[in-house]
Amino acid sequence: MASGSSKPNLHFITKHLQIQEEMHHHVPSTKEPDSKGKTFTVSSTLGLQVDRNDDGVIVSCTVDHESLRSAPQVAKQVLDIQYVPSVKIDFSRNFAREGDELRLECRATGNPTPEAVKWKKDGAELPDPDRMVVEGNVLIISALNKTDNGTYYCEATNTMGHNSAEYILFVYDAPITPSPTISPSSPSSTTVTTPVTIATSTTKLAAVSRARGTVSSLHFFINSLSI
Repeated sequence: MASGSSKPNLHFITKHLQIQEEMHHHVPSTKEPDSKGKTFTVSSTLGLQVDRNDDGVIVSCTVDHESLRSAPQVAKQVLDIQYVPSVKIDFSRNFAREGDELRLECRATGNPTPEAVKWKKDGAELPDPDRMVVEGNVLIISALNKTDNGTYYCEATNTMGHNSAEYILFVYDAPITPSPTISPSSPSSTTVTTPVTIATSTTKLAAVSRARGTVSSLHFFINSLSI
């Protein structure tokens, strides 16, 4: 609202752009002269359709009048847009194995500022408080194992409502450590002495041949070895 001896004009500016009268439910200015008709009171109303991205935006109302050209009159208003929290979970590793430590950070923004975040697993309280420790908005899970598989929820609340984000954890097997490689030693030559018994036996064969009525004896001797 502005007053003057001649009719001033009002202009709204936000985000460094002048708002046109046909935009954002702008109500045209009203000018009311005083009883003597020497001064005027001008008022204008601006209705904006806003969302959470407009929180903290400055809206300026500038008085356009010939007497104020050297020192313009500007009124400013910071928008206070209240909205339910936005929630996001950041994680410390993309690939979780057995034995690893995992950190889940819950990022919550809202107006008013959200209360302390709450962590849950599969819709219930954290099942292992000794290994699942909450520090501020960070959930730390140490010595991961297969029982930790599941869906983890981070919930943030303010007076406008509540919202949550989820993280699905799957714990992979721990890496297999290969056994140390042992180089084969060179084969050693070993001499084994086995006693051998040699027995000699003599076999006597007799062959008889007949010729012209005489009998002659032929004797063959065969030596044999047994080991």
